[in-house]
Amino acid sequence: MAEDHFRQIEHRGRATAILSVVQEASQYERERITELMVGQNSEEIEALKEKPTEKNEEISRLNKAMKDLEDKNKKLKGQVLYHARAHLEMSG
Repeated sequence: MAEDHFRQIEHRGRATAILSVVQEASQYERERITELMVGQNSEEIEALKEKPTEKNEEISRLNKAMKDLEDKNKKLKGQVLYHARAHLEMSG
């Protein structure tokens, strides 16, 4: 089997490319096709495994940013109350 069949598998829909080749493929060619598919699937699986980690890190950053904003909000509320009391004491 020619290398162009392997390129077909890599660049076209795997099922279509495989069906067009497997009927005439030798044992070696079938093993090569399997090897290519396993390699591609393994890469896809690894890429998908990284996504939850990336999302978890993003969620952690967002949670920290939200906590920081909540802390700043509490601090600002405290300052507003302090200044409001001071203003009331001065005017009253």
